[in-house]
Amino acid sequence: MKSLWYLAELESDVVITASSSTSGAHETLDYLPGATLLGYLASRLYSKLSSEEAFRMFHSGEVIFSDARPIGEDDAAIAIPMPLSLHTVKQPQNHTVYNFSHPEHHREEGSQYKQLRRGYLLLNRDKVFRFRAIEKSTRAKVGLSRSPISGKMREDENRLYTYNSISAGARFVIEVRAITAAAESLLDHIEGELSLRPRTRIGRSKRAEYGAVTLNPIDPPRSLALERGGHTGHHLSFVALSDCCLRDSTSGIPSLTPSARDLGLPDDVKLEWSLTHLRRRTYSPFNGKRRRVDLERQVITRGSVVTFSVTPELNIDLETLQVALARGVGEYTEAGLGQWAIMPEAIDRSALNLSQQEPSEQEAPIIEMPLMSWASAAIKERHLKVEAGELALEWEDAMSPYCRGRDGLTRSQLGNLRHAGETLNEQALYSSLFEVSGMYTVNADKGVRALKWSLPKRGVSAAATLQRLFDESRDRQHLWSLTLQATASRLVKSLNRTVAKAEYSS
Repeated sequence: MKSLWYLAELESDVVITASSSTSGAHETLDYLPGATLLGYLASRLYSKLSSEEAFRMFHSGEVIFSDARPIGEDDAAIAIPMPLSLHTVKQPQNHTVYNFSHPEHHREEGSQYKQLRRGYLLLNRDKVFRFRAIEKSTRAKVGLSRSPISGKMREDENRLYTYNSISAGARFVIEVRAITAAAESLLDHIEGELSLRPRTRIGRSKRAEYGAVTLNPIDPPRSLALERGGHTGHHLSFVALSDCCLRDSTSGIPSLTPSARDLGLPDDVKLEWSLTHLRRRTYSPFNGKRRRVDLERQVITRGSVVTFSVTPELNIDLETLQVALARGVGEYTEAGLGQWAIMPEAIDRSALNLSQQEPSEQEAPIIEMPLMSWASAAIKERHLKVEAGELALEWEDAMSPYCRGRDGLTRSQLGNLRHAGETLNEQALYSSLFEVSGMYTVNADKGVRALKWSLPKRGVSAAATLQRLFDESRDRQHLWSLTLQATASRLVKSLNRTVAKAEYSS
């Protein structure tokens, strides 16, 4: 069994979507799936290989492209996903973590526990375990659309979206493993390609500013998952280093519970459900070559822990068992799925002490980006127009009786109202309309035009009704200008329809 090890350093933010769904909130993974490197190398090497070599490298599972996992600051140790069996007390007073997959674990009465589902475990040189958090960032983006008039691309305020990404500067380790002697020669093609082109782009928006990654060869790092002594107890736990896709051999349907045979144990070994911690997810990976989604996968998520009852009489050789697990369990092993490890001895205890580093979510300030500032202002204006449109419906109902008949308001007077809403802000609008010295005051018209504003209908004049509408909406004063524009426009359209019907009738 031969392996190539590479250090992946992110030169820019990288977007690896957790789901190919086009609706709902977007969330990025906190690791680089093996399928990302597999897909990149397939795009470079597929046409250069024979059909048999291409099948063996990318489809047969003889070559495994493992998930990229974080590495320590000293480049000496590679992290493992947080085992789901680890719990901590809510509002803890110390860094004690309890392992509920251990048969001797203890739950204190009156204490509430929460599962640790985020981050990684890393072994330092001084043998102290700690969290290894992956920093993420969230940025707002605006899409482009082609103008139907000019044909040029322009910003589309209806296509504002956010990208959640792994922050630039993160470092991961990728292992490319040949599990058969015949496949070891295929690694030469991979090594040659990555030596010529160590810099590539992965994930989404590769043609924009996302996805820049540099791959450099490194020596094999120390793995926490391989640090295990001999087995002496009556229980044996396994932790999933990657997602695992299983299928029932009898029915052919997806299986979400690993059996003893799946993990290389005798069939009569019993699964201890009280010490097992599984999580599952369903997703459909997107195939960039076919530009379509692949078959839906129902998988056991990375970090899941399963525990079996074993006896010393079984004489299990843990080293041999770990080598067998390195070949992968279940389906899609070529893309890094199905990687399991025996629970490391230093973690396989009822309680341990961890120094905690919480993952950080960094939101890029939109105000520093001119395009984002424009998009945010456009969305805010759109929401204001919607609110003003709803208020304008009420104003139109109240003012429409004053626009009927020969003594009704004219289109010219309504045009003056609309012009006032377009040119004045909310503070100046009220005084300009209803004070005697105002520029657009409804009392400034003389002769017949003045009568139209002052002529009462149902005992109230048009000027008094309009002033009442303003007074009643002082809690929404910020909508006055937009509402007045919308109301005047609606009333003018109504008058135009009335005139057109009269001319058609005559």
